[in-house]
Amino acid sequence: MFNRKEYDFYPEEKHMNGLVLILLGAAIGAAVALLYAPQSGGDTRDTLLHKADDLKDSALGWGHDLSDRADDLKTLAKRKMNDLHRG
Repeated sequence: MFNRKEYDFYPEEKHMNGLVLILLGAAIGAAVALLYAPQSGGDTRDTLLHKADDLKDSALGWGHDLSDRADDLKTLAKRKMNDLHRG
């Protein structure tokens, strides 16, 4: 019989989505705060560029994590298919 828990590979993804939204909201809030901060335009642009680089690095890290998870799922799916063919 179909067992939902057996196929719920990564239940923590639900929490990951919430974390991504929180981080995105924090990044947007920080950018808005910087735009209204009492500093020169050049300093603000430099700060925004650094924050954008940090966000890009984080996104690349998430991409690598998702790629690793996809590989894990692929391996698991192959194993399950082999088990079905044998059993």
